[in-house]
Amino acid sequence: IVAGGKAIQLAANVLPANSTNKTVTWSVKGVDGNSTQYATISAAGLLTAKTVNSRVDVVVMAVAKDGSGKFAEHTVTILPASSRITFEYNGVIVKSIAMDVANLGSTYDVTAIISPQGAGGDVTWKSSNTAVLELVNSKSAEGDGDYAGYKTSIATVRPLKAGTATLTATTTDGTKVAGYITVKISVLTADVTVTGATEVLVGQRITLGATVLPAGASNKSVVWSADPNGAATVNQLTGVVTGVKAGTATIKATASDGSGSY
Repeated sequence: IVAGGKAIQLAANVLPANSTNKTVTWSVKGVDGNSTQYATISAAGLLTAKTVNSRVDVVVMAVAKDGSGKFAEHTVTILPASSRITFEYNGVIVKSIAMDVANLGSTYDVTAIISPQGAGGDVTWKSSNTAVLELVNSKSAEGDGDYAGYKTSIATVRPLKAGTATLTATTTDGTKVAGYITVKISVLTADVTVTGATEVLVGQRITLGATVLPAGASNKSVVWSADPNGAATVNQLTGVVTGVKAGTATIKATASDGSGSY
């Protein structure tokens, strides 16, 4: 396979190994046996593909120069050259990704879509910060839906800690077209534990604390609340509890990162 406008080097394996003359004559033709306008080949076997808008197959022939009449044929597929890469995450085309993860070590899929439609090849993936975002594996796939007929590559990534990394996908069809996407990882709160005294005198104050897990959570702030009919009030920012009457009160610390943990 070669991208239109690019070249590939071909080689001929002549047998037996001790043949007196191992040189060959190269030629290229269409699959119908006629001459082709889509590729040329040099005397050294360098095949240069012309620009195409859709798939074209050509046949390369290597004929032994020793007069034996031996030859071999090889079909080469010419595909439209890659020109652009776009990224899809959770079914949406994106220019950046914000991963809010509750559990570090979970994996997520990012898809690179190679344009134009019909372009061939694959991409190689790279993470700029492997301490933050690890590349687990990748696989090529045919696009579907709105991207039927497009080549895609799916990278499975694993967030390791809060931070930012850039994912790069580079085409392998010789064009070396690269796409870049920034991934910002925020670690959500998984659990909140309230610490401190469990009694307060009427008219007195105590200060409660909150332990947020995991330890690497990006945002460890909490919002405090008390049941409206309880025996105490709480400052929503500081966790200072004031006793207002005899009885009981339920004090809640809710993570402010949107995780819903409390």
